Amino acid sequence: MVGSSAPTYSWSYSPKIIVPTDGATWSGRVKETVEVTISDENATVERRRTRWDAIYRCFEPREVTLSGCTWQVLTVEAAFSGERGGRSQRWVYFPPLVWVWRRGGTGCRTVWCR
Repeated sequence: MVGSSAPTYSWSYSPKIIVPTDGATWSGRVKETVEVTISDENATVERRRTRWDAIYRCFEPREVTLSGCTWQVLTVEAAFSGERGGRSQRWVYFPPLVWVWRRGGTGCRTVWCR
């Protein structure tokens, strides 16, 4: 029986990506690598690399309430374009916690920033 692992994503940015702040923008190049391990006899790893031109925009802070706690958050939007087309994505950045919440094609998840 042949199956595969969940994809693992990694990104590199040029120039260095910014920390989201009110009104900040960043434009540059994003290199994305996606790896999937195939459950065959050789444990084959398939890699797909894509390069994107990207523009990140940070919107003004707003106040949200989660579980009775009030937080200042920033909405961050990124637009990506490349040879295979384009896409856009939005995150909610929590500056005091240094993490983001994003909604993607597979649902919602928390992503810790580094």
